[in-house]
Amino acid sequence: MRAAGMFEFLGGRAPLTVRDANWPCPAVPSAGASEDHAVPLSAPYLLTSAPPAALAALGWAVNTVHRRVGRRYRPVTAPYRRPLAVVSPVYREDPLLFRRALRSWLADEVSEVVCVIHEDDRACLDVARRFPVRVLTTDRADKRDALRRGWQAVSADLVALVDSDVVWAPGVADAVRAPFADPRVGGVATAQYALDPDSFWEYAGERFKGQGRLPAFTAAGRAMMCVIGRTGVYRRTVLTAVADDFVNESFLGRRCVVGDDTRLTELTLRAGYRTVYQRTARVWSRYPGTGREFLGQRLRNARNFWRVRLTALVTGWVWRYPYLAFGTLTDVISRGGFWLCEIYLVLLAVDGQPLVPAAVGACYVLHRAVTARTFVRRHALPRWHVVAQIAIELVLRNLDLVGLLTMRRQTWLTRHAPPIEDENAEGFPRIGEAWR
Repeated sequence: MRAAGMFEFLGGRAPLTVRDANWPCPAVPSAGASEDHAVPLSAPYLLTSAPPAALAALGWAVNTVHRRVGRRYRPVTAPYRRPLAVVSPVYREDPLLFRRALRSWLADEVSEVVCVIHEDDRACLDVARRFPVRVLTTDRADKRDALRRGWQAVSADLVALVDSDVVWAPGVADAVRAPFADPRVGGVATAQYALDPDSFWEYAGERFKGQGRLPAFTAAGRAMMCVIGRTGVYRRTVLTAVADDFVNESFLGRRCVVGDDTRLTELTLRAGYRTVYQRTARVWSRYPGTGREFLGQRLRNARNFWRVRLTALVTGWVWRYPYLAFGTLTDVISRGGFWLCEIYLVLLAVDGQPLVPAAVGACYVLHRAVTARTFVRRHALPRWHVVAQIAIELVLRNLDLVGLLTMRRQTWLTRHAPPIEDENAEGFPRIGEAWR
């Protein structure tokens, strides 16, 4: 199909191109006009570049809004000394890293630590029993059930749900307590970083961890879509109230076993509480070190993104938080628009108009190269990381589409466990996934 044919198929008139006009030629007179008007040679390119230009303008406008709003963010410093407990589900963790994590939690003067450890993880069981912590064992590869068992076993007013590979900086406990001085706050997120990264994939995880907009969501509406699960802190009363809805969540007839952090955040917001970001609470955790693990984790995150955002927009609860609704809606439009523009540009190139796709691609690569170069220089990485970061970003953009098409699937892609049937979820599929 040539260019004219494609535009006629779309219901519009084909733009005049240089080869359509018998160049050089006299101007074509318009009906009822007293003088001739020539069609600018740039007109067809301006028309065909309109869709990607509109998407780029939307992205620029949204990012500008988030940046300006984020400048108003200030971490909370109010003194608040309520008891804080740590609950950590442990499954086949590196025992050395688990020991390091335990020491960092206990050094921060928390009131109690409860570790829910799978009975087959003998190494971590031995490590935990050498520390003043409470150990619960489970025979189920179900992270949500382990979290619930953990918070039901503590008595502190505040509960930190912490992954077993997370190392705290000194002062995290005091920092995460501070926002709870406001009784409207139900959940607090921490600032999270890669622990001792030494591979390209770990640095990629650090760059694409998705925390850049949390200050804006906190400053504008004190509501964000995900209190990231590596370390998320909640009021115990909130956790107790939402426990059943948390464990028994389903989506399109399938029981949900991943996305525990987004589900807890959603239930906290639906209960009328606020969720905020505390930048002064710094934690580190191990990021995926191989391409398979990294892409598997990103695919799982993409599925959670679409499941949670689309559910929030359709059910309507997100509209109670205007700025969060704004961010959710524009994220969905931007991600979906990216794929539509890709398809559109490919059709143009196949149809014999490669100039606009080439120009749009060059602008995209140039823009992403600037941001990737900033990251590479900050971490003193080799220059080839710039090209690799651009390539992986493009892969992740399209991995979002795979996540949308497979968002009903519930699997943990970085660890596996023998299938365990959930006796409390009649009619749901068997659960054969590990926790992270």
